[in-house]
Amino acid sequence: MTFLSCREIIPVEEEQNIIGYQINGFVTDASGNPIESVKVYLSYDKVKISSIPMDTVALYISDPNIHVTVDVFNINNEFVANIFTGKLPVGVVERFNWDGRIDSNIFAPSGYYKIVIYFNNQFVKEYPILVEGNKTAETNKKGEFFILNKNLPIGKIYDRYDSLKKYIGTYKIIETVLLELEYKGVYKRGYISLDYNKITKVSITL
Repeated sequence: MTFLSCREIIPVEEEQNIIGYQINGFVTDASGNPIESVKVYLSYDKVKISSIPMDTVALYISDPNIHVTVDVFNINNEFVANIFTGKLPVGVVERFNWDGRIDSNIFAPSGYYKIVIYFNNQFVKEYPILVEGNKTAETNKKGEFFILNKNLPIGKIYDRYDSLKKYIGTYKIIETVLLELEYKGVYKRGYISLDYNKITKVSITL
């Protein structure tokens, strides 16, 4: 496994012709030949803005026969996954975490999602979560990859919890993202600064 300097991920130019954010990447080898099938993983920079959670209303099961459904939707309000269907014991409903899996072999791309809870098919609650570090793009035959606005939720706010469901803080996603590229055991990573309503272009040599 080889790790190369993040300085080798080079912003090229920006052009103002979109609404939101977008990254257009171009990946080549040392001879300038485009590389196909490079996997691109995306993570986000964020800042803590509060130590008080936005979500302070607990759900309570009063009847053990209530049918509970917990679904995940993306930022465009499209269904992504079901993470629970069934009945829960009487008492407070614990927060649901999601590891980003759509099924055992497929992960959703990095992005801003929401968990939606239903009792007996009636909506009762939703809250946002952030999924990151997942594969979000892959280069085509021309060595190009594209990360679109739906996967760049700059400015969004969410309550952050650890794997034990302990509240860490409320965070805001800021205009810097981390790209991690992988191709045949070679890894490269670097931070990219984004501007609103501009396509950020990067040229990367593996």
